[in-house]
Amino acid sequence: MNSKTKKIAMGGILTALTVLAVFSASFAPSGKISIYVLASFFTAISIIHSDIKFGLLFYITTSVLSWIVLPNKMAVVPYIGFFGWYGIVKALIEKLNRRSLEWIIKIIIMNLVMVAAFFFFQSFLPEIDLSKPWIWPVILVLLQVIYVIYDYVFTLIIDYYYRRFYNKFKN
Repeated sequence: MNSKTKKIAMGGILTALTVLAVFSASFAPSGKISIYVLASFFTAISIIHSDIKFGLLFYITTSVLSWIVLPNKMAVVPYIGFFGWYGIVKALIEKLNRRSLEWIIKIIIMNLVMVAAFFFFQSFLPEIDLSKPWIWPVILVLLQVIYVIYDYVFTLIIDYYYRRFYNKFKN
């Protein structure tokens, strides 16, 4: 099998797994974030086996397909809004090979995403009282800690994938 055919086959399998993961998150009673995290790794795997351009195409394809196929559109929003594209952004940022600058950029992006998510979800969740002045710093610090843990675990799993599986799927 030639490499182009392998790339297309791998993309198809990863696309199906991603849509299945997002679908699973739509009806899972708990652990939804874990399922979205799993879905985010498939984008990274598509980049590992190809390039960032293919990863972007993969993200667009899985986002559109999930939006079309899944009846619960709100279940697709976390994937489209953060988890789906994170592997692409991480790969681009980590090409800088300057760890402190990479973290600064990642934290800025995470904060921008959180502000956008707040404004997006505010109309859906009007009963949440965020008027207390102390709540914003607490929320931002907690989200940043969670984000750093997510990025660290993401890196560990990608490293594990490289060591354990990459060579098996590469050939």
